[in-house]
Amino acid sequence: MGGKIRTMIWALTLSLSFSLLAVGTYADPGKDESGKGRGKSDVQVGPRQTQIPPGHYPPPGECRQWYPDRPAGQQPPPVPCNRLGSVQDSFILYEGRAWDASFNWKDHARKKLAKVPQIIIDLTSR
Repeated sequence: MGGKIRTMIWALTLSLSFSLLAVGTYADPGKDESGKGRGKSDVQVGPRQTQIPPGHYPPPGECRQWYPDRPAGQQPPPVPCNRLGSVQDSFILYEGRAWDASFNWKDHARKKLAKVPQIIIDLTSR
């Protein structure tokens, strides 16, 4: 009986050791080979999405900066697109769509992955 228990303990210890070794072998997608973090643009594979309540898009030809962490009533008002300041970490509402201002739309358009309005390319390339 003692031999069976010893064998079971040994097998359990061995399987636990292999499990712990396996945990350390998985790569962290937010880090490069050196273990240091990669830049934000390396991790993001597509534009962020957000939900805009009905009635909050600007009139045609204007833009509205939208911050996803603010309530709808605390968003900046619509303005002519060329009057938008820094758009980083926000969305640009334009022509019925929310454009992620942190995304590289210029590169996206260059690769012909989607039609991107020139004003969006200009605003997100500053």
